[in-house]
Amino acid sequence: MKVMMNSEILSDVNSAAQQYVASDLIYSITLMWKISSEMFCNLIKSTLNYDLALQALN
Repeated sequence: MKVMMNSEILSDVNSAAQQYVASDLIYSITLMWKISSEMFCNLIKSTLNYDLALQALN
């Protein structure tokens, strides 16, 4: 059985933490992109609806 030194344990923990942070960051960026794209689509839809409403009034 291998006995790990404190530095090896810290290295493993640090590596796992970096992988977690990286995956969390990717998830956060993906979520922000999804939310912003939905907001952009809703803005376009509302603008188009507003333009159509103005055309109907004229």
